[in-house]
Amino acid sequence: MNKLRSEKSAYLLQHATNPINWYAWGEEPFQKAKEENKPLLVSIGYATCHWCHVMERESFENAEIAAFMNEKFVCIKVDREEHPDIDHYYMEAVQMFQQQGGWPLNVFLTYDKKPFFGGTYYPPVDAYGKPSWMKILQNISNAYTNKHEVVFEQSEKVHSLINSHNERLFDSKLDPVESSKTLKLEYWVEDLLKYADWENGGFGHGQKFPSVMPLKLLLAYTETDDTRKIEDFIEKSMLALYRGGIYDKIGGGWSRYTVDNTWKVPHFEKMLYDNAQLLGLFAWQYLHTNHPIYAKTIDQTLDFLKDELKDLTGLFYSGIDADSEGVEGKFYTWTYDQITELFGQMPEDISKYCDIQKEGNWDKTNILYLNSTVNSLDICLEANEKLSPYFDKMLVKRSQRIRPITDKKKLTNQNALLITQLVQVYLFTENEKAKTLAVDALEAFEKLIETSTKLYHQSYDEKFDMRIEAYLDDYAQLIEAYIWCYLLNYEENYLAQAKWYMDLLIENYYSEDRGIFNYTHSGTKKGIHSSYNDIYDQTMPSGNSTAYSCLIYLYEVFADQKYLEIIGKMEYIIKPKIKNHIFSMANWALTFARKENIISIKTNTKFSTIELKEIFKKCKTSMLVILYNHHMNEENRYKHEVAKHNKVQYTLCKNNMCFAPVDDFKELIDKIIE
Repeated sequence: MNKLRSEKSAYLLQHATNPINWYAWGEEPFQKAKEENKPLLVSIGYATCHWCHVMERESFENAEIAAFMNEKFVCIKVDREEHPDIDHYYMEAVQMFQQQGGWPLNVFLTYDKKPFFGGTYYPPVDAYGKPSWMKILQNISNAYTNKHEVVFEQSEKVHSLINSHNERLFDSKLDPVESSKTLKLEYWVEDLLKYADWENGGFGHGQKFPSVMPLKLLLAYTETDDTRKIEDFIEKSMLALYRGGIYDKIGGGWSRYTVDNTWKVPHFEKMLYDNAQLLGLFAWQYLHTNHPIYAKTIDQTLDFLKDELKDLTGLFYSGIDADSEGVEGKFYTWTYDQITELFGQMPEDISKYCDIQKEGNWDKTNILYLNSTVNSLDICLEANEKLSPYFDKMLVKRSQRIRPITDKKKLTNQNALLITQLVQVYLFTENEKAKTLAVDALEAFEKLIETSTKLYHQSYDEKFDMRIEAYLDDYAQLIEAYIWCYLLNYEENYLAQAKWYMDLLIENYYSEDRGIFNYTHSGTKKGIHSSYNDIYDQTMPSGNSTAYSCLIYLYEVFADQKYLEIIGKMEYIIKPKIKNHIFSMANWALTFARKENIISIKTNTKFSTIELKEIFKKCKTSMLVILYNHHMNEENRYKHEVAKHNKVQYTLCKNNMCFAPVDDFKELIDKIIE
């Protein structure tokens, strides 16, 4: 056992028995490297990463390779989900070296933490157009020994390039004329559609990721004009997300991506952040179309979350591995004989709707995806109803297999993101499971915070891991979760909690100089990676775009002028960037569009779930602020206040103007859509 044996991360514990003298991230290995004048290897991955497992088996468990690494390097293992700031910094460096990144991320550093070379997966022998891992190690060791000054010059150059790239984020000039004429939703959508795969759905023409935020942006745009072509594209993409192998037809839940452009062959790991956002996307699409296949998909995925990722506290684990018994996808795939043995013969409906082949449709086994005849939502629904009895029996049989490992860390940002999506699912579909899961998870957070007195990035068992302070997106996602949970029971304390956390976030994370939020706490020790600014919407909405959205909402509620000032500064920095980065800033674009359409409703009655659903249908993706008997806004942002008597009243405000109060719900709805 090496020094990882005392860690909590499942990823680090996977490497605790490697013959390599791994260290966890900390000052000790850097001090050792300095004293012994050795380069460092930082290897970054996560517990459910398939290629991380492959490289471990091939190289990190190899005695000869391990001996060389121990002799020539000081070696550090990092769980990217524990330390996203470290991962981001070194990912930037590797992308400079190789033009692409991924995991495992292997980067070589000087003892002052600056990178001078790096890459991703390396095979044990020359293959795939890549040199062997041992050859890389030997070349790096020789360079460090024989070209010491060159190595340090390279590391300084790379560090300077990363810093200058980050500083260029704040060189924006926002021209008021340009802002009013070209920084609008239709222009952003035009650029976004350049990435669209009109034939297969989704974006890009290689491997396929769900790309939830770009689809949500298109969904918002379809509400503004005659956009049938875009609506068809969204439906095609949603259809692919259900039909393809990316969706687990038997047990529910989505894999991280597919390796092909037709959505058939998934990379089988299931991540919480993907499933959370896809739940929300399907809920919004159900709200727009009312098609039952979306509701059925949501319901099955809620069962997946409850049965496979929820722990006893009410929070959710971060992911499930792609591999079991050392084989990718073994838990999820079926041979022809396995199916016929279970049912006595191949069921006619499985043959009709699925692409099951005797020799297998992938690597001598079968992935359960729906074939090309299932080409509409209605046929998807038909297939779902016919296949469900068979899939239920296959699920029971599958549960007897050796399961992939589950990474049992509970990440604050991902759980808070899930709470928001669960509330949306409940409000738009009236699925009670979603409400129960959301309430349980929020209560679990409150217990953790009460025990630890503050927010941290992750938890294990029933306690926060107090070694890792909360990052920007932990706070931002939790604030948004409180805002949405307010609509479950109009508990005013939820809005008060959202404001309390926002004020804390501003105090400790907001940069007056840069006009956006830092990713790490300003009081923490500054490290080589502390310049990371979380502005791009990647696998999750960025911490800054989420914080910006919450600031807009909370300003509507509390009229706190400092929120308005920060909103203006963030817009000045971000708006000019969107046109050239629309795919990675889709949540920003959506939030800017929502800010132009804020609908505020004050009332002295509590809306039912059915009424809320109707309001959301009419408001669509406008920013909706509903306040029940609200009295916290001391500045009385709007002129009209709900009368304090027993008669039901609704006061509607749009575009900084309020209408006279009405006492009829239908009249309120009519005013919303005027």
